[in-house]
Amino acid sequence: MNATVLNNAIRKYGISFLFGCWLLITVLHLYLYGIGTTLEAEKYIGEANRLINRQGFTEVRYVFYSLTIFIIWLSLTIKIGLSGAVVIQALYNLFALFFFFKSLRQIFNSEVYPFAITLLLIVFSPYSSWTVYLYTESVFYSSCLLLLAALINYIFSKNAKTFFFLLISMLLVILARPLGILFLAPVWLFLFVDVKRKTKFILIPIAIAGCVLFVYISNIVFSTTNDANSTLAAQTDCIICGIRSPSPHAIKITSDGSQVYQLYYYIINNFEHFLQLGTIRLKYFFLMTRSYYSNLHNLFLLAFMIPLYFFTIISWFILKGRTYRPIYIFQLSSIFIFAVAVMLQCDDFHNRFILALFPFFLTITAKTIEHVLERKKS
Repeated sequence: MNATVLNNAIRKYGISFLFGCWLLITVLHLYLYGIGTTLEAEKYIGEANRLINRQGFTEVRYVFYSLTIFIIWLSLTIKIGLSGAVVIQALYNLFALFFFFKSLRQIFNSEVYPFAITLLLIVFSPYSSWTVYLYTESVFYSSCLLLLAALINYIFSKNAKTFFFLLISMLLVILARPLGILFLAPVWLFLFVDVKRKTKFILIPIAIAGCVLFVYISNIVFSTTNDANSTLAAQTDCIICGIRSPSPHAIKITSDGSQVYQLYYYIINNFEHFLQLGTIRLKYFFLMTRSYYSNLHNLFLLAFMIPLYFFTIISWFILKGRTYRPIYIFQLSSIFIFAVAVMLQCDDFHNRFILALFPFFLTITAKTIEHVLERKKS
């Protein structure tokens, strides 16, 4: 099948095929795992019930998990139950996937790459299986897709509509999980690279506002819960969140100032400890392997992710296209900031942090492969 025929087939049947795969995989996940309403989901169900009873959130930090809570509240309010919440969550994911697929077509010269990227997002179970859990991962991953799609659309259509959707997408990411604030700096860098030199000064107050928002949200998240603060992971030599070392190292910390300042104090006064612990956390973050996974599962993760990392590294030397550059800077800076955040805190038990970046690695890899193949043809 030549390239023209394949592109035409994807244009004609691509959406239908992707929808069929998404439906099949979602039903399969429901069959295998059921609806995830226990453990972490119980917190969000409880907060939704408080809203139904016209009570506020138990803690202010739940504002930054409110997208999932709102979906549960809505489903309980209109009497479709927790199963209905999963359906709403899944439809949100479906919309994000198709909008992302449509947006990707603008940065690739072939239909094959957007199709392959979207298909991999659907069939890669560690990523897509969160759709059936009433945790915050599903809406967070979907919101990340919308944010990347909004940035792509803004590059090709700089108007009030695309900029407004970019702002809405950023808000949705922040309301999906507190991790959403980590995208503030990458979005700012995206705009800084994209705008003309004469108008870059306009972004200075935006940067200041972003820093204030980052400190404010970080302080809320770390100071309004009984089981965590910004330095607890360092005090307990925690590598995987929630799993503390039985014999942690003694370190210098302070209880003065904001949570961000306390974290800064820890790094300055315990830099060797920070670097050593952070390096181990990075290994877990990028390799994704776990001692409690089977050898086959660990091998699968390595075989899938290492090629993506390889092409991401190669991309630094060959992806210099003007149009894609702001998107590329956004993606690389997001990867870097997430990695730094993991170094400062801990990695997730089920790799949930790096999976938010999975579409970024896929897009960069596809752009790199496309660039190499097109250079060979020329």
